[in-house]
Amino acid sequence: MNAFLEHHRPAIRFDYACCDRILLNGAIQVLQIPVRAVAFLRQRRLADRVTPAYLRAISADYHHFVQALAEQRHVEIVQPPKGVRRDEWVEPFYQQLLGQPGIAVILKSRENARVAVSFPRRGDQVELLSRCVQLYYFYLQDRDFGRMFVRVCPYFPFNARVCLNGHEWLACRLREEGLAFHQCANAFRTCADPARLQELADRFSAADIEACGHRWLAQLVPFSPTGSAAARGSATACSSARSSTAPTSSSTAARPWAGCTSGCWT
Repeated sequence: MNAFLEHHRPAIRFDYACCDRILLNGAIQVLQIPVRAVAFLRQRRLADRVTPAYLRAISADYHHFVQALAEQRHVEIVQPPKGVRRDEWVEPFYQQLLGQPGIAVILKSRENARVAVSFPRRGDQVELLSRCVQLYYFYLQDRDFGRMFVRVCPYFPFNARVCLNGHEWLACRLREEGLAFHQCANAFRTCADPARLQELADRFSAADIEACGHRWLAQLVPFSPTGSAAARGSATACSSARSSTAPTSSSTAARPWAGCTSGCWT
């Protein structure tokens, strides 16, 4: 027996197993290959040349989108102080949501990310390189996963990261069934029905993750990199969860990355 369990068994009320924190990297696979990314921009986005100025314009479109989204939903865009625990620092913003689904706050953070870089002297050759850039962290209250965040790089090819928590998902299921529980960080200290808690935990699947990822990426990356209404397509930049599932459609007027129909989660 585990030494910890053997020593503390009299004080343990119940035990359970469930998923904890889940960190997913989302990307459109074809856009991770420089030559194919250039072909996509020229053929689908009608780019004459893929220059640094063209790539900056794409990024500017996304920055403008985030600003408009924040104003529309009355959400702040802030840069947290250095050295703070972000999960704790964003707590006041979550309190303003009153438990309703939505965006609590958008954080800006300067970090390394893989972005497309153009080299005009090499005939507009493009390479994907690591650069220190300003990223957006969308702290969210999801209807199925509770608190989570999505990180979006506002530079082509707009890779994303989704952070979920299995404990938060399970807490949402317990509330739906009206079961009393006490959650302490990433653990349930008490539960009115431990057996049902484990049954719900066992129901957690990749389909739940995929649905959540599609839902938020469709909202947080909905724009056309050319800014031309004629060039906007009908596909969304949501990646499939290592499956053949087609991207979910977005209800917004501007749809991203027409012509890209598959991606991946890692």
